Amino acid sequence: MGKGFSTFFEKYTSIIAFDVETSGLDPYFDQIIEIGAQKLFQKDGGFFTEPLHYYVKLYDGHRID
Repeated sequence: MGKGFSTFFEKYTSIIAFDVETSGLDPYFDQIIEIGAQKLFQKDGGFFTEPLHYYVKLYDGHRID
C-alpha cells in the first residue's frame, strides 16, 4: 500500500469502505440493491481485510433492465 493510505492507520485502528449499488440513477424510482463494505485493519505489521456483503430485496413490481 502506498504511504498516503497507511497514514490513515496512524490515527485509526481500522477503516471501513462502503460500496452501494443501485438499480438506476433516478432517486425517485430506483432502489439500492446491494451494499458492500470492506473493513481494513492493521495487525502485526501487516494489512488485512474483512469483507461484508448484503443484497437488498426489491419491492414488488420493480425490475432491473
